[in-house]
Amino acid sequence: MVPSPSTGGGRSNSTSGGQEPSGVMAPRKETPMEHAEMLKVVDGYVSAYNSRDFEGILAMFAAEATMEDPVGEPPARGEEEIRALYKIGFDMGVTIELDGRVRTAASNAAFPLCATSENGKLYVIDLFEFNEEGKIIRMRAFWSRDNLDGEMDI
Repeated sequence: MVPSPSTGGGRSNSTSGGQEPSGVMAPRKETPMEHAEMLKVVDGYVSAYNSRDFEGILAMFAAEATMEDPVGEPPARGEEEIRALYKIGFDMGVTIELDGRVRTAASNAAFPLCATSENGKLYVIDLFEFNEEGKIIRMRAFWSRDNLDGEMDI
């Protein structure tokens, strides 16, 4: 939310605590990926997941990538461990679809997903962090049993 000039709010852009004039935002810093590029990766991810395309998904990740699914569990590291996590969902017959708009900021994309199996639906927020090459370096999936409708074995 951008403060309106009438509220007197402003963003500090210095370590000395000074404020910019009310309602003025600092210039946008260039990011490694633009919004449209991140949207393309997210769309490709959903498509590759639903096609059970291990190689397509893994090609989106950097070699040193980590994956927390769900957040709070020890992260999977590297291709072999990340592949194992995707295999669990594939073996359960899970499909995914976007459940709202993709949000992007700096080198991150956050998006709501609905993961569906024959036994239920799980509502998830995924967060991708990208490196300079446009590869996912960190994937975090925010969900718990409280986000489950049905009897999905998670």
